Amino acid sequence: AKQDTVCSCTERYWMLFSSRVIRGTWGGGRIGRCRRWLSSLCEWPRHDHVPIYLVDAFTEGPFHGNPAAVCLLPDDVTASSRWMQNVAMEMNQAETAFVAPLTHDDSKFSLRWFTPVAEVDLCGHATLASAKVLFQERFASKEKKIEFQTRSGILTASDDTGEKSNDLFTLEFPSEPVEMLTDKSEIERVLSSLGDVGVKFVGRTKFDYFIELESEKEVREFQPMFDKIAAIGRRGTTITARASSPNDYVSY
Repeated sequence: AKQDTVCSCTERYWMLFSSRVIRGTWGGGRIGRCRRWLSSLCEWPRHDHVPIYLVDAFTEGPFHGNPAAVCLLPDDVTASSRWMQNVAMEMNQAETAFVAPLTHDDSKFSLRWFTPVAEVDLCGHATLASAKVLFQERFASKEKKIEFQTRSGILTASDDTGEKSNDLFTLEFPSEPVEMLTDKSEIERVLSSLGDVGVKFVGRTKFDYFIELESEKEVREFQPMFDKIAAIGRRGTTITARASSPNDYVSY
């Protein structure tokens, strides 16, 4: 599945050192956070510094869209999963991406995604953010596609920015077909998490539930009940409906 999208890199740039944080947000009195950080030093990749970027995906300007942190790991170090999880917890973004070169080829990288509490199998906006940083900082050539090696297989990204477009990228992700739900008890659990809306279709993919509502208006006015959605036991729930021009669908 392909997706064209734009991305804006904010000016917030972090440099992490083994004993301190430069230009970060550590103010006086945050002793608990300092202790937590220092407790992970045994897992620290032995290198002078590791840059981390905050990138706003799906927007044309900073401080909008869907933010993600991107950590560029040098090619001469290996970071442990524990250390990555601690960094993701400290960044406290929906996802923090960790990118490392696989070879001296500037188009092949490993990519892992972490929420503040766990590693995940796939994340779209953090992949977009990673491609943005690699192309912008010239770690990858804009003349070639980037290949990301991930837990969900090989994902690719290309820079399609032109004279009439600003930060336009094409991502190629594995297709996840939607299967219609047939178990009545499972359907009832899903419907109970949605509230009073008109539902046309209930299905699921490998990761999420997929719900089609009866109208665009219902999607735009949908008020999620996050506690009930979390209780049904999938990674997430996608809400969609057919829409009028200029888009043929809307989704939440």
